[in-house]
Amino acid sequence: MNDRALGIVCGSHGEELRVYTIDGKCHVLLEELREGQRHLSILENATSAVHHEVFEKANPPVARPETAVKAEVIDEDDDTSASTNKQLRIWGAAASGNGLFDAFAYTYASTSDMVYQTLKHQYGMLTIRCAVSQGDEDLETALMKNIVTTAKRNDALIRWSPAYLMWDVAMYCEGESLQWTVSETSFFRRLLEELSELSEHFSPPQTSVSQVNGNPDLRRVLYHDVATNARRLYGFLLATVKRAMPAPLKIELSGSYHRAFQELYRYHVENVMTALLQSTRQPQSSISTFDLRVIVLFSDAILNNISTMSHLLPIVRDLFNLLVDRRLDSEVFKTEDAESYLAVIDSVTSEMITEVRFPPRENCHACKEPIQFENPARAVCAKGHIWRELEAAGYWTLLHAPLIVTSTDQNDAP
Repeated sequence: MNDRALGIVCGSHGEELRVYTIDGKCHVLLEELREGQRHLSILENATSAVHHEVFEKANPPVARPETAVKAEVIDEDDDTSASTNKQLRIWGAAASGNGLFDAFAYTYASTSDMVYQTLKHQYGMLTIRCAVSQGDEDLETALMKNIVTTAKRNDALIRWSPAYLMWDVAMYCEGESLQWTVSETSFFRRLLEELSELSEHFSPPQTSVSQVNGNPDLRRVLYHDVATNARRLYGFLLATVKRAMPAPLKIELSGSYHRAFQELYRYHVENVMTALLQSTRQPQSSISTFDLRVIVLFSDAILNNISTMSHLLPIVRDLFNLLVDRRLDSEVFKTEDAESYLAVIDSVTSEMITEVRFPPRENCHACKEPIQFENPARAVCAKGHIWRELEAAGYWTLLHAPLIVTSTDQNDAP
């Protein structure tokens, strides 16, 4: 008796396999195209044909007599069988060497409380438990919508380097296995269509920026190796896309992931903006539409996170001053737009200066020398003692006490 159809997976050679449990044992229904016609054949030794992680880590659902049907070849095109026998799709079982999409798609699509474990992740073993119901919507469509929505909501265009992270990973999978290129309606091709609003083209942009006088090519800044992209996407899927995550794992990952994520975010924005400024300063360099999109996107990111990125305002100002000098008249960006950004930057800078209120001049608590305040919360005395104010506690704490007493005033130097 056919207990239940586990789903459709990819075989070791990229072919599509249908997995069934018959009398408690796993069998595979192999679909082949011969002379333009579809042929189905049953392989009794399923474990030799399917990616080992699927059977090593997945527990088949418990058989339910009311859903048992006769052991016969079921045509997936039959609407009746499709409505009564929901099938689990697993992508990338043979193509992704680190189980990246296997883990995500498998746990996301599970109709029961299944567990997927992998030892291949760079940070060690991760256990992902998911109890998300497949629902009535087509799984591919639901999965795609979830990824697209999350990517847009989290500004994936700038937070995950490079800008076209999804594109890079999808192209990597296409290059690794024929399963990604079989059909124009395949999962990743449909995903690319949905993500079209986040990218200008489906291939890396041909920017006019070249490596001149040692300045980096913009593409080298935005685009990194595929392996790095895959690892970042793995973390992205784990931390943001999944609707359910074990509480201990969620608590463990959330703090460290958030801090590392913010640090990577700030570093990436600064790195890209610095490269843009260096490239734009070249007298013979031209500014493409793609360059303008990146400048606007990253400038908005800096202005929206001014509390942690105020040190990048001079770079943004220099960039827009250069754009004003070029007298641009692009369909996506004009000189008036650059002038508006400069006005906003001047306003923000003015407000930041106005809000700065330095404490009254006082003496160092360690040596009684006069204190020179660098900012409202940090002070350095004439002998080199560095102090920081603890707002919550209401007092100053000593950060650095020099072993050799020196003076910041050259006239007083011995």
